[in-house]
Amino acid sequence: MEFVLSSYHSQEVVQKIAGIASVDYNIDCDEAILKLPEKMGEGEIRAVHFNDGVKLLTFNCTLYEMMSIEYENSECVPLRLIYCSLGEVVHSMGENGQYQLNTYMGSIACAKCDEVERFRFPSNIPLLITIIQIDRAKYINKIECNLPDLPEQFSKLLSDVDGEVSFLHQSNYSYVISESLDTMNQCEHTGMVRRIFLESKTLEVLSMQINQYDDDMNFEGKRVLLKQYDVDKIVKARDILVEDIQDSPKITDLARLAGINQQKLKQGFKLVFGTTINRYLRNYRMSKAKILLLEGSFNIGEISEKVGYSNASHFSKCFKEKYGVQPKEYAKKVMTEITT
Repeated sequence: MEFVLSSYHSQEVVQKIAGIASVDYNIDCDEAILKLPEKMGEGEIRAVHFNDGVKLLTFNCTLYEMMSIEYENSECVPLRLIYCSLGEVVHSMGENGQYQLNTYMGSIACAKCDEVERFRFPSNIPLLITIIQIDRAKYINKIECNLPDLPEQFSKLLSDVDGEVSFLHQSNYSYVISESLDTMNQCEHTGMVRRIFLESKTLEVLSMQINQYDDDMNFEGKRVLLKQYDVDKIVKARDILVEDIQDSPKITDLARLAGINQQKLKQGFKLVFGTTINRYLRNYRMSKAKILLLEGSFNIGEISEKVGYSNASHFSKCFKEKYGVQPKEYAKKVMTEITT
């Protein structure tokens, strides 16, 4: 399936595909919604136009044939923020050539005004692609006084209303961007509430992307924003941490084993699991100790050793701080409650 568009208006994508497929699409105020016909695939494509030149285009579908969308026109090329939450997409634009975004990857992209752009969406794999388009000639009027506060390169991109310079920046997008995209794509509001919600979330993602771009410009060891692939590493670190609670690794070793720097591990662990690494391990050890106590097969010294405490007195102190009673008292209390 190949579609050639003569405008960067996001709704033209929906209109063009619907026209070729000879199917209807719905319009809800400024949002166009195309439910893919059975012969094309499953899912939907949505396009919504906000104020000040900001547009949102979402592909949440599985295509039965590869889809190519080509832009050929003389309009000023928009600045695009492209996010691949699921699947993959190939984007090509003039002198920057062709690149591919896979799951959890995003890009900041803009071609020169006289360059042809093309998107290719693969067949037979689930896709969740979000594209935020910014008409810089319109948007600049809204944020012109704030341009000096932005990262220099981002300020230049937004100021390039005539599309004189092409630009491409790729990276794994941050965890907070991932959460916002999920919230947008799961939105069940309708009408005006939906439009306001989506617009606010779109602008939220834009602000987060500016912040992430600034962070991406740091050396890798000094980057602090949590990316989605970092979350996978943090979950891996948690699994390593509790795999052998008798001999859990130190944080420095844990970071190395999980493939993430120590600062990001500590900050990210608290964000993902709601507590520090040491407190999580302590809580996990106490939970295991409760189970062993109720089994009744081990004495306090043995349980202490099994959950990683070399000193039984220290274990009993930590247990009481957590549950308010000594380990022996806890076991007696629970057994009494069961038998009465």
